[in-house]
Amino acid sequence: MDPTRGALPEPGGSFRQLWIKRVAGPDGPLWHAEAFDPNVIRAATLTLLVPPPGLDADRLAQATQAFLDEALALARFNHPALAAVWDFGVEQGHAYVVTAPRHGRTLRAWRGSVPIDDALLRGLLHLTFTALVLLHREHTIHGAISPERLLLDEHARPLLLPPERVRRVLGEPPGPYAAPEQVGADAGGPEGPWSDLYALGATLRFLITGADPPPAVQRLHDDPLTPLAALAPPGLDPDLLRLVDRLMAPRVGDRPPSADAALAALSGPSAHGAPERTLAAPGPVASPQPAPAEPARSSRSTLTGRLGDALASWWRGLRPTAAEPPADDPVWLGVRAPRRCAPRSEFTVHLAAYVQAARAAVQAQFDAAGEPDERRLLDVAPEGASRWRRGAPVTVRPGGRHFRFTPEERRFEWNGQHRLVGFTACAADDAPPSAVFELLVLIDTVPVAALPVQLAVGPGAGAAAPAQRAVRAPASAFASYASKDAQEVAGRLSTLVRWAPGLDIFQDCLDLRPNEDFKRQLAQQIGARELFLLFWSRHAATSPWVRWELETALAHKALEAILPLPLEDPALAPPPPELAHLHLRDRFMVAGQAFSRRP
Repeated sequence: MDPTRGALPEPGGSFRQLWIKRVAGPDGPLWHAEAFDPNVIRAATLTLLVPPPGLDADRLAQATQAFLDEALALARFNHPALAAVWDFGVEQGHAYVVTAPRHGRTLRAWRGSVPIDDALLRGLLHLTFTALVLLHREHTIHGAISPERLLLDEHARPLLLPPERVRRVLGEPPGPYAAPEQVGADAGGPEGPWSDLYALGATLRFLITGADPPPAVQRLHDDPLTPLAALAPPGLDPDLLRLVDRLMAPRVGDRPPSADAALAALSGPSAHGAPERTLAAPGPVASPQPAPAEPARSSRSTLTGRLGDALASWWRGLRPTAAEPPADDPVWLGVRAPRRCAPRSEFTVHLAAYVQAARAAVQAQFDAAGEPDERRLLDVAPEGASRWRRGAPVTVRPGGRHFRFTPEERRFEWNGQHRLVGFTACAADDAPPSAVFELLVLIDTVPVAALPVQLAVGPGAGAAAPAQRAVRAPASAFASYASKDAQEVAGRLSTLVRWAPGLDIFQDCLDLRPNEDFKRQLAQQIGARELFLLFWSRHAATSPWVRWELETALAHKALEAILPLPLEDPALAPPPPELAHLHLRDRFMVAGQAFSRRP
């Protein structure tokens, strides 16, 4: 399909399921609009690829593929500083991507509206570093950080706009914030994570000084810049200024080698020798709705007293100790799916979980069940095998806007060898020529992998792209619950820790430090953690603290990062309005009817 065909949507019109509210207009080869999705009742941003007219077929195909590949890459990530990708494909003659709405102003437009201080710079660096850590672990380089591609909202929280690599494909040169190695192949070394650090450092220097950097290649030979540490802007930490100088060092070897290393440098001792405590966005986050009256400080902080100490001792006793021999297996994933299908036609999809010793057995099962034209991909994982405990309850849940699956999910216990689960799928009439569905893998309701699979739909469709790599399992979570549910929640959390080794769960009674601004700490932890676990009950529904934490999470995170975990039947404890569309009774199994006997 030629993505240059088709009229552009207009305000009041529609594009797929979206209602167009306001058209921002063209921006080079891209076109943006504010939209609303009535199916899930949420705002969105629609971006279309509108390349210049007269582009030859090969360049057009490259541009379209680059646009869709970038959307697919970003769809794997869930971080408050990265634009959440909700949908993408080709429709009405245009390649498109639908993302979460983009709130705020560019850093260039935002500069000068508030004073620049250490808290602002540290909060911006911390969230951006953690976002880059996720990107770089998936071998994805942003490659276009600049004051125009970094938004700041009213609370100074950063959002990295997509890099829009299609611009490079269509011949747009790198901007002044690109690292030397991005400008010329012989200019300092290969492009890598360190290139993003240079661009971020140059962007921070602009925020501090208001001046754009000189050409990056020029700095390799005769650097005209005076280091920030030498300029010594008043009121800024010299250690922080030296870190920004190091980020934008012209030579690769003088920069931090990775975003992890840069984050460690940011988190190191301050100039006064004390650990730096405030690393996230400054101040508690304002909720999107009027906040409830703040409860007395003792109502929640009492968990750090005798009750908290007792509960902490009890739960730590349930956690695996360092001396406990490992009881988990290195698990790999595989997928078998067709390359193409016709609308309304049924096909089968299989997902395999296995250890390497059982790989040959899985391959034989795939070969026995498959057709000649089907894909059979094994060892699908971004960073090697993940580790599962034997006996772990595993759920595989397929999903996709243009597909129907039977059954809706399958469950099994991990046996330490291999398991194969299958689904019957059917493509909808309105499925685009290239459609994507996802196989979501959960252990005790916590997502540990997601495998997007792309199919060509239509009788004359060509070969589809292979299945993509599984996303990295989340490494951190925040537990929100009512104090009256603390003992039951502790038991649930201890189960999660057993089944998902390495998942770092913040629980206030264990991790909140006494005699500190605990509300500020909670807001920071909610923003920094990948998942928000909402343990829901009648007690939680009436708790002003749980309400405040949920509102903070809704302001910080994409909805997909908020996992409601019912402690009671939803008929007894209806979900909060923001999560009512998730149908908790269907999505999460309530453990029998025992919870209905709660007083």
